[in-house]
Amino acid sequence: MSETKDDLYQQLEATDREICEHLAERLGYGEFASLDTKLQAELNDEAENYIDNWEEGPEMEMNPPNPDTNLQNLLRKRHDIAEKILDIQDDELGLGEE
Repeated sequence: MSETKDDLYQQLEATDREICEHLAERLGYGEFASLDTKLQAELNDEAENYIDNWEEGPEMEMNPPNPDTNLQNLLRKRHDIAEKILDIQDDELGLGEE
């Protein structure tokens, strides 16, 4: 059974949460869920910066790098999920490969 767009969006949100949790631990804040909302928002912004840098890096254009850290694994996982969502959207618009 193939994944639906809703399934993929749930996976994307879960991966975004994992990235925030990883950053909270790595920066010594402890569990992300236990942090106040201001600090959670700051970590969300930091996660978005990492995601943007990963997605916009020149190496992503043709050949995504092989991850070598936990954060890079999460970023790659997120990238792959986002690509699947884009493929489904392209298919819905009739833009998929023929």
